[in-house]
Amino acid sequence: MLGMLGHLVPERRQAVLLAVALPAALYLGHRIVEQVDLAAGAWTQVVAGIWLATLPFALLGLVLGQLTAASDLPAVTNGVLSIGSLLGGLLVPVVLFPASLVDLAEALPTYRPGGVGRGAVDGHPDVRDAALVLAAWTVEAALVLAVRHWRTARRTG
Repeated sequence: MLGMLGHLVPERRQAVLLAVALPAALYLGHRIVEQVDLAAGAWTQVVAGIWLATLPFALLGLVLGQLTAASDLPAVTNGVLSIGSLLGGLLVPVVLFPASLVDLAEALPTYRPGGVGRGAVDGHPDVRDAALVLAAWTVEAALVLAVRHWRTARRTG
């Protein structure tokens, strides 16, 4: 599959670099500034877990880039991010949502990275559910990219 998506190597590198920056800032901010004291294993789980939790967003960004015209990409990206942030509980706490929207929020990848971090710190039980939802979004986005590439390669080659 990596050979099929070779033209995306520069985008993947940028996505990985950005995905590394957030956990590093998280660690430095909490360890140095806030003086949070966790065991090395917990820090490893927080940083690795949150880094892995960013993968579906990187792939979803690539999907948007593949499916949207360049001139429309800023508007589409901002729309998707705004809706994802709102429905994922970033802008309004999910506990204030009606029950039907809570179910929707819990199915979105924007809701789940917090569960990964909480699971590492206090053994919060939703870490498994968070990992499953994020993994599902990652696989779905990767499949969309692979099918899109396969169709393009078939059409041009």
